[in-house]
Amino acid sequence: MKVLYVWHGAVEKEYRKIFSEFVKRGVNLVVITANRWFEAAKFQSFEFCETDKDYNSK
Repeated sequence: MKVLYVWHGAVEKEYRKIFSEFVKRGVNLVVITANRWFEAAKFQSFEFCETDKDYNSK
């Protein structure tokens, strides 16, 4: 199964942990998110983390 996931919240690395579970179950996953997002009175910036290697993030 192929899944394209578009979500501004994926800027936060803690929120992206669930994506590894999709990949473990055989899902071909591509995640599209913003480089930065303004929320909670501050800018959140995308930071690559160890679990991001399991899927394609754009």
